[in-house]
Amino acid sequence: MEPILVFYGPWTIEVTKLVLDSPLGPPEFRLVLSRAGAADVMYQNPPVGTQIEADGPEWALKVEISFDLQPFRTLELARNFAFDPNAGMTATVEGGWFSFQTTIALRLTAHDPELRAHPAVPYDFTIPERPHPHGG
Repeated sequence: MEPILVFYGPWTIEVTKLVLDSPLGPPEFRLVLSRAGAADVMYQNPPVGTQIEADGPEWALKVEISFDLQPFRTLELARNFAFDPNAGMTATVEGGWFSFQTTIALRLTAHDPELRAHPAVPYDFTIPERPHPHGG
């Protein structure tokens, strides 16, 4: 089984961290999006700040890395979901390469209305002043 992450519906993928130092020189890396019934889409060496839109009833994300023109290998990825009242549901995805200082981090933000932030409607708890019932 390949180390891939499966998501559902529309998300934005943003590259948030790249540490690509190793004794072998900086590696090549790519993000691979796979959708059922569609060809894989590959993003080669996207820099920090790159945003990619992904959608579909089910889609998978792989992060692959290659040193010194060797075949690409899929990184083991860890993901952590969090809900932020302003951003909605986000997932942080991070993968590294053994003892080298190679880390790739992604932030995925959901666009599904059920996973997005709901606008807060402030409630005013102020008790309005009323005239005193006994005159005055």
